Amino acid sequence: MLKEIIRKEMLEHLLGLRFAIACVLCLAVVLTSLFVRGLDYSQSLDDYNQNIVMDRQDLESAREPWHLLWTNVRINLRPNPMKIFVQGISQENGGTVSLRGQMPALVVPQDIANTSIPLFPLVDMVFFVGIIMSLMAIVFGYDAISGEKENGTLRLLLSY
Repeated sequence: MLKEIIRKEMLEHLLGLRFAIACVLCLAVVLTSLFVRGLDYSQSLDDYNQNIVMDRQDLESAREPWHLLWTNVRINLRPNPMKIFVQGISQENGGTVSLRGQMPALVVPQDIANTSIPLFPLVDMVFFVGIIMSLMAIVFGYDAISGEKENGTLRLLLSY
């Protein structure tokens, strides 16, 4: 009997309009997030490739070995392709380490020219699962409990 009640409730929720709308909205949020984060990654990768070319030209133009000791030698960090899905601990995606003979290493993060970041908060997969999916679980749970109370079967279910 419990199996039939669970089956009925699951089918009622899965075939409802609220579940279909929630699925469409979730798909739209995930695809939009992947698109924006993908654009950020491609911009970071373009910047990385340009920096590699410029740094190689600087190194090839050095005539004497002491020239490398007294000028900045830059080492570029390749952007992480997994930043498309999750931002991670650090917000930087790639960057440059500047080395000079008499000074400690200096890490310079890349600037991303994304104009949508000030308008919208960062939505990655961690934000999506943590916030949006939790809110959907609360909404569907509330709907299930209030639906049982309206039908009068909540007392019957609790008595079992």
